[in-house]
Amino acid sequence: MAEAADETDRARIVKGSPRLRAKVKIIRNADPATHPVALAEAALARLSGEFAAWVDDDVGRLGDAWAAIERGGLTPMRRDALARAAHDLKGQAATLGFPLVSEVCASLVTLLGPDFGPKSLTLAGSHVRAVKAIMRESAGDVTDRVAVTLVERLVEATREARSAAQAAAAGSSPPSAT
Repeated sequence: MAEAADETDRARIVKGSPRLRAKVKIIRNADPATHPVALAEAALARLSGEFAAWVDDDVGRLGDAWAAIERGGLTPMRRDALARAAHDLKGQAATLGFPLVSEVCASLVTLLGPDFGPKSLTLAGSHVRAVKAIMRESAGDVTDRVAVTLVERLVEATREARSAAQAAAAGSSPPSAT
């Protein structure tokens, strides 16, 4: 997948190290009903049905923030509300099993940086619509090629927009894509 403009904004799936087993206390002959791992897995299973609802709530906040910009125009307060909603969703979505939503939001957070302006509004709207579409189509994981391609293109468009904005602020033209 394309890299985000800021490597720290990327969602990552971390797989456990096989060396971890050496650091974990093995409980032998424990009652499966009271084993700590079994209890944790059961709690996670009970909560997992709520994950999509939690992400949907955050997507609703993102959509509301975008709708406020569409209705009333871009202001610093509305930009900040959109950035906060995107930032919150970026962190929550990856944790709750929606890594592509997280990547789109990471790209949106990057786009909404200090040099964000009216020229990037269309691209910001594309990010918000992409998040909604990914959730609507249940395409939030990396196995959906259409969603992955959409995320890659948004990340690349954000990189280009940021480069152009930074070049304009510096008084030069952006490097051409060849």
